[in-house]
Amino acid sequence: MQRHESRERRPIFSFGQGCEGEPLLEAELIAEAVKMYRDEGGTGTVNINTNGSRPQTLPALKLAGVNSIRVSLNSTRKGLYEAYYRPVSYGWDDVHETIRRAHEVGMFVSLNLLFFPGVTDTEKEFDSLVALGEEARFDFIQLRNLNMDPELYLELAKPHIDGPAMGFANFRKRLRKELSWIKFGYFNPYLG
Repeated sequence: MQRHESRERRPIFSFGQGCEGEPLLEAELIAEAVKMYRDEGGTGTVNINTNGSRPQTLPALKLAGVNSIRVSLNSTRKGLYEAYYRPVSYGWDDVHETIRRAHEVGMFVSLNLLFFPGVTDTEKEFDSLVALGEEARFDFIQLRNLNMDPELYLELAKPHIDGPAMGFANFRKRLRKELSWIKFGYFNPYLG
């Protein structure tokens, strides 16, 4: 981390890049490494990309110097979230608590929202996302395509789809209006 910081003007460190697995399972090791980095004067942004499975780890990670978290999800509604992720040893309630607690301990909170037209942009999905934003005050949304066989995802989502879709542009416009502090982007931002 020190070496990377010496070569970059705005260093960002991210634990948990997709195929690395769930970094919160190694929260103690990450906290130890980040504390060493901070104790040696490290000033970069330290981010955790997570499924949000272990909210109880966040206070120690924040204390060690982790200042940013990105939680991946396809929905803020329990049924659809769990139909897609099929979580083991955690569930939507843990993810919800992770988002809420991350804000509470002072982390910059991003959602990695996997968008699927006709599902993510329905009224109930929209209302649920807005309600979570009002409660948990996340800071940033990274909208990404949910890259999955569309017929398979629609089959998973079918019991959870309620009503017509509003379209991506309208979804984003309405979200910006309802949660006016939210920023959109594609990468974890540097928090200088």
